[in-house]
Amino acid sequence: MSYQILLVEDDLDLRETMLDVLTDQGYQVLAVASGQQAVQQASHQTFDLVITDIRMEGMDGLEALERTRKIQPSVSSLVVSGYASEHETLKALSLNVGAYLKKPFAVQEFLNAVAELLARRGAESERNRELLSLRRALKWSLENSARLGEELSWTSMHGRPDEAGALAYRLAIALGLAPPACEQIRLATMIYPLQLSPRFRISAQALEETSIMRPIGGALSALQQPGDSLPLAARLVHLSWHLLEQRHQLGELPPVESLSDPALRQAYEHVRRSDWESETGQEERWGGGHNPQSSLLFLGQALEEAGDPGAGQAFSQLLSQEGISAAKVEAALGLARLSLARQDGAACWQWSSRAVELASHLGPISYALAQLERALLLYQGRAAQAVTELQQALSMCAQLPLPRSLAQLALGQPESLEFLLRPENRGEIGRRWTWTLGAVLEISQGNEAASLLFPFARELSELLSRGRLSSAARRRLLACSQQLQSVPEDLVTRLLADPEADIRAGAQNLSSSTQAQPLMRLQTLGFLQCHVGPKRVEESQWKSSKAKYLLAYLAAHRGWVNEEFLLECFWPESGPGGRRNLHNNLYYLRKCLKSHLSEEQEPILREKEALCLNPALALWHDLDEFNCAFEAGDLRRAVELYGGTFLEGCYMDWVLPIRQSLEEKYLQALGRLALSGADHGRYQEALELSTRLLAADPASQEGHLLKMRAHLGLGQPEAAIRQYKTCERVLQEELHSEPSMALVTVYQRARHGMPDEAMEKLSR
Repeated sequence: MSYQILLVEDDLDLRETMLDVLTDQGYQVLAVASGQQAVQQASHQTFDLVITDIRMEGMDGLEALERTRKIQPSVSSLVVSGYASEHETLKALSLNVGAYLKKPFAVQEFLNAVAELLARRGAESERNRELLSLRRALKWSLENSARLGEELSWTSMHGRPDEAGALAYRLAIALGLAPPACEQIRLATMIYPLQLSPRFRISAQALEETSIMRPIGGALSALQQPGDSLPLAARLVHLSWHLLEQRHQLGELPPVESLSDPALRQAYEHVRRSDWESETGQEERWGGGHNPQSSLLFLGQALEEAGDPGAGQAFSQLLSQEGISAAKVEAALGLARLSLARQDGAACWQWSSRAVELASHLGPISYALAQLERALLLYQGRAAQAVTELQQALSMCAQLPLPRSLAQLALGQPESLEFLLRPENRGEIGRRWTWTLGAVLEISQGNEAASLLFPFARELSELLSRGRLSSAARRRLLACSQQLQSVPEDLVTRLLADPEADIRAGAQNLSSSTQAQPLMRLQTLGFLQCHVGPKRVEESQWKSSKAKYLLAYLAAHRGWVNEEFLLECFWPESGPGGRRNLHNNLYYLRKCLKSHLSEEQEPILREKEALCLNPALALWHDLDEFNCAFEAGDLRRAVELYGGTFLEGCYMDWVLPIRQSLEEKYLQALGRLALSGADHGRYQEALELSTRLLAADPASQEGHLLKMRAHLGLGQPEAAIRQYKTCERVLQEELHSEPSMALVTVYQRARHGMPDEAMEKLSR
């Protein structure tokens, strides 16, 4: 983890020395010369540690630290000073300063103090993350148990659990209950039908024994007791389902007068006038956390690749759901691709335009990418308006290197090749192989396309067999082949059978190798997907989920892995049977991969008691590419590559640290991109990126701050105020904390109708 340090020192020589020492240790350091500058920086950037002198001109270091703490309450602190009065010492104690160093001090003493403070900070952050993860996991388990009960008809209640929970939540808010209590009531309402089900019964007593679930258990226990004196939480649970039952019978929610309780009647009147159904889940459109839409999308895409007609049903079912989401954009594009495969140009245009319309509500990046996908579909269908659409998409994707290069490729612009033919982009070339390979061959001037022959030999052979390569593309393929010492056998065979005599003649002198190594595309960000050449490894071919997760483990931990580690990760309590399970699943994995690879390729190597993925495999792994892009500072590419949580749906212990590390990088990338957008006046972009950030981490104060700034920049102070209220509620529910001073400052700007601070700077 790269820690952020704010260094406050008015002595120039000492400041530069400390800056150099800290930077050499890999810390990210911002050095300022005064207390005023320190407070100003703390209002714009989050820090892990403040290092400050005490005595400085103007605002002294302790006052600067005190003000910084109001903005960032959890920041650690190290005070360095040559002399401190009794008053200053007492003030430092009252501020709970983390450590104190007296000048002059040894460099190692200084570094040790910094390392110790940051280690404490890291441990505290880890505890908070674990608690937050536990809360979210419990909430997710309860919510999805309720949804599963409805889907399997385990309950006889009328209405959906999400709907009843939303109604109960709004009633609780209208009654003035604290946000954490409202959230507990929502969850209790969702799972209440399961308590009545003979098929699946949740133990209220067990929930009461868990501190963070105790109010839920209490409400459910109360509903089991006869009598009229139910506590308020239990009454709201019962009322919400009663109202939905009445709606089922009457066709609408019952009138306010039907309620006898005056307090509940007033709250119900307020909720009935509001659009309570659409006010829930503001961040759900980005599919954060455990979104069932992602499962349906994954199913549709898998069926599409398998040629199963059920793909259209899955995409249509996803599109029929309420709201706007990134998953629905992908579903509309899926239906457009299916229409193109049927050569139904009108339907392809209709569905791709639906995708563009949906994406326009998500933000400029999503809108540009959807425009590009529509243009590429028109290009593949040879539609008359393809060039116009591609030129428009190219303009919109100017700041997105990979999408921009794809548009250039389709427009026949050779300058796209230098970027597209880089090894890190082979995953995208492979994903779109049905048109990209031919387009590359057609516009390449020299032998740059020769780099595609071996990793994409199977795809090229397939295109040749289908007659999908133009004469120009086939001639360029032959020319590239003639420059190589050996050519994959499949390609030579296809070229020898070419319909044009001169191409057949040119292929006579080609020297063929046995078989090329096909490119393996492994996607582990999101649900695991593996493609070898043009073929997807079907779920049934893995034989067991452990086999495919073994592949993911070996790909994520490059190098030799001892079998004992694998046993501990996959079968920790299986005893002697664990080794047998390991060997069986390794057999399944080898058999599965070897059925797709060339015969002489061994996918898994063994040396004594250790295993590793064969480094000679031609492998493109999205996890590796994501990490490389992030470390190189290519944050846009990192965000593009992040297709979802690592190994979504897998909850083995070894997965969780990797998942958390990747999610932290993803959140950092989104935050930095959103901050750049806001600081440079690109507020629509900042709004989209901050919304994605909050979808992944609803308790991110940085995300709420950036979204509020985006609303201010777009002239939407009311939306900024609503976002602040949402932030208040989420922080109370998740962390029992309050918004930072930076959030309060932006909130006050919104209340007074002031623009974002960056707008004022940009207009000067």
